[in-house]
Amino acid sequence: TTPAETPVATPQKDGGEDDAETKSKKKKLPKKKAAVSVGGGLTGVLGALVFLAVGYAGWVFFEHCHGLAVRMSDPQIIGTAWTKAGDRVILDDYREAYWWLRDNTAEDARVLSWWDYGYQINGLANRTTLADGNTWNHEHIALIGKCLMSPEEEGWKIIRHLADYVLVWSSQHIGSGSGDDLMKCPHMARIGGSVFKDMDPKRYYINKQGISQAIFDSVLYKLHSFRLSESVPEVTYFEEAYTSSHNMVRIFAVKDVDEESKDFCKTHREYPPALKPIIAKAKAFDQKAHWGQAR
Repeated sequence: TTPAETPVATPQKDGGEDDAETKSKKKKLPKKKAAVSVGGGLTGVLGALVFLAVGYAGWVFFEHCHGLAVRMSDPQIIGTAWTKAGDRVILDDYREAYWWLRDNTAEDARVLSWWDYGYQINGLANRTTLADGNTWNHEHIALIGKCLMSPEEEGWKIIRHLADYVLVWSSQHIGSGSGDDLMKCPHMARIGGSVFKDMDPKRYYINKQGISQAIFDSVLYKLHSFRLSESVPEVTYFEEAYTSSHNMVRIFAVKDVDEESKDFCKTHREYPPALKPIIAKAKAFDQKAHWGQAR
């Protein structure tokens, strides 16, 4: 057998000497300076700016929403305005006009207006209108446009067979064009002219110089501005029945309403025979052709 090898002991330095040598080496190493991160500081500044910008945008958005909510919290037909002195004024003209119709006209009274106000007249005045937001018959809307945009006598000859009253919005008289029927005149003429070719929509316009002669002579403009504008002559075929407290709504009674046509419409639910010559001039609206011409 081979004798086991005896491990040879390696001499080790004393712990004290080893510690002293290590410490001396550490003392000789130069101290490292703390690193300054330029990029990290810039990122922090940009983050703060973004935070402030987002916070400011949120505050602006909140203020906008709050202000809008306050303005929209009024009932749709009741508004508010402020005088130059800063006094708050309640504009209740639309409701006043509808309630006047309800309280001062016969239950079977018919009201001609642009279709926008049909539902309001039905609901608040409980009176029959010639059109509302659910009137899909383009030719019928065109006939109303023709009634309102024709010269007074020509328009009256149609209206007397269809309605007892004419209602117009005239908010321009308080300095607001919002909803004013005068601003809708070119639109009414375009719709009317799309069916009744004797109407030329190009003759109805509003520009910086004012309104065209065709609008000035129309039924709508006369009822809109009679007595409130010195340039408008006396109305002949209509009689002023009601003007709201701030001149925002005007209602005129139709003179010499044709009772025979009125009775016919109650029974047959169609245009009276007296309007056959007018209806015969109507050309069915061709939407595709109309769009093609517009392009």
